[in-house]
Amino acid sequence: MIENCYIRVDANNKIGSGHLLRSEILADELKSAGINVFFICKQIPETYKAKLENKNYKVIIPSENMPETEAILNAIDTTNNLVITDSDDKVFYTAEFQQKIRSLGNKLMTITFYNNTHFYSDIILNQNIMATYQTYSTEPYTIKLLGTKYLILKKDYRLLASKNEKIKANHEKKTILLTFGGSDADDRTSFVYEALTQINNIQAINKIIIVLGALYQYKNKIEQLAATSGIPTEIYMNTPRMPYLIYESDIMISSGGLTVWEAAALQKPVIIIAGSDREIKSGKFLAEKQLAYYLGTKNDWSSSQELSSTLQRIITNNNMLNSLASNFHKVVDTNGVLRVVEVIKKV
Repeated sequence: MIENCYIRVDANNKIGSGHLLRSEILADELKSAGINVFFICKQIPETYKAKLENKNYKVIIPSENMPETEAILNAIDTTNNLVITDSDDKVFYTAEFQQKIRSLGNKLMTITFYNNTHFYSDIILNQNIMATYQTYSTEPYTIKLLGTKYLILKKDYRLLASKNEKIKANHEKKTILLTFGGSDADDRTSFVYEALTQINNIQAINKIIIVLGALYQYKNKIEQLAATSGIPTEIYMNTPRMPYLIYESDIMISSGGLTVWEAAALQKPVIIIAGSDREIKSGKFLAEKQLAYYLGTKNDWSSSQELSSTLQRIITNNNMLNSLASNFHKVVDTNGVLRVVEVIKKV
C-alpha cells in the first residue's frame, strides 16, 4: 500500500482556492486511512498554509521558477510514493512530466477537468458530471475515476444528507446563499447582491447569506452594500460552516465549481453565474440536463437591474426550483471521496 502521498496544488487570486480545498478534503480522508500526506505549493496564501499546518500537514514551498518535475522530485525522499496533481497547468499533462514521475518508481494521479491529452497517469480523476460523456486516451494500466460517483466532498455533507429530509424551496420567503469561490476576481458577489436588493418583490427574500473566500478583495464594498440594503444579511469569510449554511438556505447562487455539487448533495437548487471557461462549460451542461439554472457570466448582463428581474422570476418559481434540486440530487454521491481513497490504497 502507498505510504506517502505528495499533492501538488496551488491557490491564488487568479485560479482561486477550489483546487486546494478539494485536495485538502482528499488529504483528510487519506490521512484517516493511514497515508502520510504532504503538500507541494508554489503559491498558497498564508491563511491556507497555516490551516494545513494546523492539521499537521507539511507544506513544501519550492521556488516558483523551479521546473515542476524538479520541484516535486526534490520533495520526495523515497520511491513508491503517490504524486497527485490538481492543476490546469499544461505542464502536468505533458508526456515528459508524467513519464518522469513514474520512471523513478512513483505512482501518479491526475485530478483533471480535461480529456484532450494522453494520460500516462496511474489514476485520473474527473469528478465533473460531464466526464462520463467523454472519451479519454490512456495507458492500459490507467484507472479512470469519472463522474459524480467520485465526488470529493467533506464528510459533513454525508452526515447532513443522511438525514434523508425532503428539503424543498416552498418557503414564501427564501433564504439565499451567495458564494463565488476563493477569489471572485470580477466581484460577482457585489453584482448579484445588488440585483437581489433591486427586485420588485423584496418580500420574497427572508435573508441573504454571503460566503466570501479568503482571497476576496472587495469585503468593504459588500459590507457597505449590506448595511444599506434593508435585507437581513449575514457575511462570512473563509468559514468552516459552509455545509451548514448551505443546509440552512433555500437557494444557492454560485459559480460552476465545487459548491454546486455541495448544494446538490443537500438538495438545494442552484443558480450559476460563471467566471471561467470551465464554469461556463459546466454551467451550460448542467442547464442542458435540467440540473441547475445557468445565467451566463457577469459580462452577459448590462446591469444589476437587468439581472434583478430575471432573479425574481427564478426565485419565486417553486416548482422549477424543486425539480432542479431533485434532479441534481439524484446524480450526486456523497461517498465519492471514500471510493477514491479505496482505489488509491490498492494502487
